[in-house]
Amino acid sequence: MDAYKAEQWLRTRATSLHCPACGQKNFNIENTIPMTNTLQEGGHVDYLNGCPLVAVICQNCAHVLFFAAKPMGLA
Repeated sequence: MDAYKAEQWLRTRATSLHCPACGQKNFNIENTIPMTNTLQEGGHVDYLNGCPLVAVICQNCAHVLFFAAKPMGLA
């Protein structure tokens, strides 16, 4: 995952980004891409399909914000 590209994308589109838990404005971007799971009919969880995400973690309180990776060009 290109953390630099994610950071640049966020700087231009999420200009007032702050932590909803503590109000801090300092974040780290996780170098891995977590992914949601998809619930199939009958309650089967499909671990291979879902929405790739970028995890943005508050440096103060560790609250995690997720952004969709595909529109950011990262998945």
